[in-house]
Amino acid sequence: MLALWSALLGLVIGFIGSIPLAGPIALLVFRKGVEKRYAEGAALALGAAIPEAIYCGLAFFGFDYLFARYTWVEPAAKILGAVLMLVLGTIFIFSKQKPTTAATAASTAGTLASSFLSGLSISAINPVLIITWAAVATVVFSILGGLGTLGIVVFSVMVAVGIFGWFGLMLLLLKRYHGNFRPQTLAKVVKVFGGLMVLLGLWMAYGAVVLLMAN
Repeated sequence: MLALWSALLGLVIGFIGSIPLAGPIALLVFRKGVEKRYAEGAALALGAAIPEAIYCGLAFFGFDYLFARYTWVEPAAKILGAVLMLVLGTIFIFSKQKPTTAATAASTAGTLASSFLSGLSISAINPVLIITWAAVATVVFSILGGLGTLGIVVFSVMVAVGIFGWFGLMLLLLKRYHGNFRPQTLAKVVKVFGGLMVLLGLWMAYGAVVLLMAN
């Protein structure tokens, strides 16, 4: 059952976390879609998802080690997780969609292989990812507790599936609506998820207070 929850949560987090058009991979994939180079966009997204899954697993294995050996990690994780969700949710709600321009997207050689390697390399050398997934690990462990080795592996794999799933959906939408697709729609979706994150943060804060009062 824990493996199933890990899979579902990894899929959802990977999918939702890829929605904002803020990072280099998101901008590059969006650019490919606008230029109707859908296969290249998919290859780029697949390449980017692999290092993210690896970074995710490394972050979770480190946190699992701490969680299993120090009892104070659980209430601390709940408090920090609540703060993170409230802050990120607020940022999502008040974020403004920036238009994609030629200056915000790098060019590739125009082949599937080069697109895949571009996504792989850009994601692999991004130092922010390990920090981001460490923060995600804090939130996940505050909700589910320890995932165990199998749960972490399943979670990481499904994160990659979720990341690729969102970019695949975005490319399909761009292909269907071509130049009529409005980026403002993505901004509205981000704000909705921001509101959900704030609600989750409030629920986690309540759980932290209850745990502290019980101790």
